Amino acid sequence: MQRPLFFVDGPDSSVYPVLKAEVEAELVYLIDMQDAQGAWYPNWNWGQYDEVWEELKPEIAAMVTANNLLSLRKFCAIQ
Repeated sequence: MQRPLFFVDGPDSSVYPVLKAEVEAELVYLIDMQDAQGAWYPNWNWGQYDEVWEELKPEIAAMVTANNLLSLRKFCAIQ
């Protein structure tokens, strides 16, 4: 499944007017899915190499969190 924010980099994007409702819904979803510590953790796993996955999961969470925070900031959903 592709997310609207994969296609819309910011409010100045040429496709933003077309996907505005979808982008805004995704921003609300991101805020709702943020955990109490302010992070987002992967909602997937590799299905193999479980020990390596557990070791890398915090790093992947950091990348996901940084990307989500940047998206929220670009659209003024956070300060």
